[in-house]
Amino acid sequence: MGSSNNYKCKNCDLFISASLTNTVGMNTKVLAIKCNDCNFVGDSIIEHHSEFNNKITSVPPVCDECGGKNVIKWDGKCPKCSSDMIDGGLFMCWD
Repeated sequence: MGSSNNYKCKNCDLFISASLTNTVGMNTKVLAIKCNDCNFVGDSIIEHHSEFNNKITSVPPVCDECGGKNVIKWDGKCPKCSSDMIDGGLFMCWD
């Protein structure tokens, strides 16, 4: 089961939800990404796992906000002011 946490910027009070690490659910693996085009931070699917034939398919990360592919692994910094984000704990569990 995968999970995402809430994060809050200690300077500008921006809230986001992301996993921060590679998180694996039943059928997918996600990576927390930051989009260099629109500054969106969130989870992006990077692998699909098939239960039927045990096949793993890699998927390039994509921004859920703008659809862009100019993304990097999120470093835990606020996309608005570059300050450290404070982990506010579990936001949701997903499969």
